[in-house]
Amino acid sequence: MSQKLLILFIFIFLFHIILNDNNKNRTLVLIEDWHVVDTHSRFWNQLKEMNYDIIFKMIDDADIKLTNFGEYIYNNIIYFAPSYNDISRKNEITISNLLQFIDDGHDLMIFGNEESGAFIRKLVNEFGIDYDDYDSKVKDSMYIHNNKDELNSDFINSQNDEIIITNNIIDIQHLKKNIKNYILYEGIGMDIDPQNNFVFPILKAGENAYSINFKNDNKYSNGNHIKLVSGYQARNNRRVIISGSTNLCSNKFYYLSNKDFNTDKSPNEEFCQNLLEWNFQVTGVLKIDNIRHRRVTDNITLPTYRIRDELIYEIDIFEYNPNNKNWEPYNSNDIQVEYVMMNPYYIGNLEKYDLSKPTYYTKFTSPDKFGVFKFIIDYERKGYSYIFTSTKAPLRPYYHNEYNRFLPCAYPYYTAVFIILGSFVLFSILFLYGEKKEDKSD
Repeated sequence: MSQKLLILFIFIFLFHIILNDNNKNRTLVLIEDWHVVDTHSRFWNQLKEMNYDIIFKMIDDADIKLTNFGEYIYNNIIYFAPSYNDISRKNEITISNLLQFIDDGHDLMIFGNEESGAFIRKLVNEFGIDYDDYDSKVKDSMYIHNNKDELNSDFINSQNDEIIITNNIIDIQHLKKNIKNYILYEGIGMDIDPQNNFVFPILKAGENAYSINFKNDNKYSNGNHIKLVSGYQARNNRRVIISGSTNLCSNKFYYLSNKDFNTDKSPNEEFCQNLLEWNFQVTGVLKIDNIRHRRVTDNITLPTYRIRDELIYEIDIFEYNPNNKNWEPYNSNDIQVEYVMMNPYYIGNLEKYDLSKPTYYTKFTSPDKFGVFKFIIDYERKGYSYIFTSTKAPLRPYYHNEYNRFLPCAYPYYTAVFIILGSFVLFSILFLYGEKKEDKSD
């Protein structure tokens, strides 16, 4: 009987592992129109080529579940239902659940457009994003005149002034790779909270673009003040992509943005591929390993160092390479380490022994201040995972037998003491044994 229970336990355990492993590559796509499956088929194929299983669900499906027995069913979500407007629904697709989904270590993509409703507007507000007002749209009436030679002839012949073009991609690592010519965009603009350090623009409009209300002709913004696509990276390194266009990654825009058809991927297709890879933790992923510190004089790691010791701090930093699926040394010259007790007593740039190795180091003399010190690295760069690490390395004062017996700077005081002692001894000798003079007054 016990053997049967053991076999059953092993079976359940293996099934749980396999189920969790499969969940890592499951993507939930929330849609409001089944036509999106066909109109964006190339975009979904890009996701499938990254070994993700796609599950399409209608946003108003009351049976949608994100968890099963406390475990998340999906690893990431693509929200593709901009006009959905029912905030009060009682299914699991609520703003609080989506935020918890990110907090629990998952990623999210959000696609809006000029029909964006209250739900998606409130959702993006949580990430420091404000879509332009209802009934607004981004336009550019000068693109054909100014950029005729760089555009697809089919696009020019369509004379579609609802579509704008831009190559104003923010220079962020992993989000501006191999993009040539112009990206096509049709949809709504957005504003970013300048006080929010976790959100940043990825794609902006060109200089001739303007955001306008197509019902009353009110203009909201113009030029590169208009943000089209933004990124958000939370404290736990989970990522959110927010777009104001559902057509950005459509088959139609993949075709119309390709000028000569000699390239494997059009600008829109390449840009959407970059967005997918960054959003789903394929690119821009860093990890740290093998943190150590030691005293330089004897290369010994101690639980507590002495003030004025020369110390060396080392850390290995890797970057994931999706091409060969290996962790490779990360190379940068802007990583700093702080030696902190309440306030930093030392701030230094980390250097490398060898560019082909992952090890960074810094060498310094510990301060003349004892207490509980920590080595802290707080590295935040757009496009990369955040790195934060804290390693305790306290300092103690000198022991009583470690002080120098004589300090060179105190030699004048030593000399004065010995002069006083010598003078006292000499006076005592003269006083005690000096010759007495007789009084001859008698």
